[in-house]
Parts: sequence; C-alpha cells; structure tokens
Amino acid sequence: MMFAKLTSKLLTAAGLVCLTAGIAGAQINVLYYVDDSFGTNSMAQALAGLGAGYNVTTATSDAQFQSLITTNPYGLVVYEVQNTPPVATSVADLASYVAGGGHAIGADWYYPDGTMAGVFGASYTGAVNQSSVDVTSALLSGGITNPFTLTNPGWGVFSTDLAGGTSAATFGDGSEAIVFGNGGNTIFNGFLDNTGAGAQLYTNEIVALTSSPTGTPEPGATTLVLAGILGSFTVLRRRRK
Repeated sequence: MMFAKLTSKLLTAAGLVCLTAGIAGAQINVLYYVDDSFGTNSMAQALAGLGAGYNVTTATSDAQFQSLITTNPYGLVVYEVQNTPPVATSVADLASYVAGGGHAIGADWYYPDGTMAGVFGASYTGAVNQSSVDVTSALLSGGITNPFTLTNPGWGVFSTDLAGGTSAATFGDGSEAIVFGNGGNTIFNGFLDNTGAGAQLYTNEIVALTSSPTGTPEPGATTLVLAGILGSFTVLRRRRK
C-alpha cells in the first residue's frame, strides 16, 4: 500500500513537471523586422496567421530592432533586408542572439557583403535573380507545390544563390535557395518575402524552428523524467526488501 501511494505521488509529480514545462513554452515571443516591402508580404501574412501560441512584435526601424533584441527574450527573430544594405549594428546584435542559441530566419538582397549570410551559416555565390525554387527539406515542403516560381515585384535583386550550411531548397541551377545553419537553429532564404514564395513556406519555416521552444519538454527530457521515476521505483523496491 505504501509503495502504491508513493508511486502515485511520483507519477503525479512527473505529470506536473511536464504540464508546467508545456505551459511555460506555450507562448512563443517573435521579433520581426523588414526594412522595406511592397506587394504581398508573405512573411507578414505567415506571422499574422500563427494563432494564440505566438506573440509577434514588429519593429519599425533598425534602431527599434536593436533595442528590442538586446533587451527582451525571443523564441524567434525574423530579420529581412530587402532594400538598403544591412545595418552593421543590427547584424552584430543578431549575430550575438544567434551565437547564444537563438532561433532566427533571415533574408538579404545585398550579396556584395556576405556578413548577413554568414550569421546564418551561409554565403553568396554571386549569382542573382533565379526564379525556380524546389523545396527539398521535408520540414519545409508541407503544402508546397514543387518547384514554384518566384516573381520580381520591382526589386533590382530579388533572389541570391547561396552556399554553405544544410540545403533545404535549390534554385534551377542546383545552387542553394534556402539554408539551415547553426545546428538547425537558423534558416536563411535566398529570396525576398514578396517574390511569391507564399505564406505557407514561411509558416513551415517558423514551425520548424519553434516546434521545440525553450521550456517545452524535449523527448529526451521526458525520457529523463521517466528514467528518474523508474530509478525511484528501484530504490523503493530495494528498501522494501
């Protein structure tokens, strides 16, 4: 009887640990900044459709982005450079965030400077403005028709060939169009968000990076909890003998 009561208490405690962890990870804070956009902003559409589990903060300037990313905890940062060259201080703050284990999605048209791409574990080949994209990663391909075609809404450069990291999509010539980097914590897109890639792709990217946010018990963590329970059972059994 005593063993049964202790077993029940242990199971209840483990359940509370997992439940508390799940609640802690239920709300994912997202910081979003894009320097300029026109036409259909597919990333903004994806962020708007995420639902109650996400709390999205949109920065309206690089200065505000820098203030927010350095003073608030975020489960995901989305930073897109579509018109002007990247702002060095913003890129440095983003690099610090990623180096600390942060999850991030980025895009940058300014291929002459590879600093931004480097933060995401990618680099530029120098080729630009390819339009055919084939998503090869199962994490990102759900609901996507492959290949799909990018369109230029009026940018001088609307897509940039990538190299490095782990390829998640390719352009028509076989070069990388989307790259996973930093151990899978980041995604870098080789095209801008209003080129017709569609909100579904960006939703897939967001979910891929936030499906196991900080505070949510990983499978390994759950295993450890169960192992602890079983270990406690073993100790109790030995003591009873």
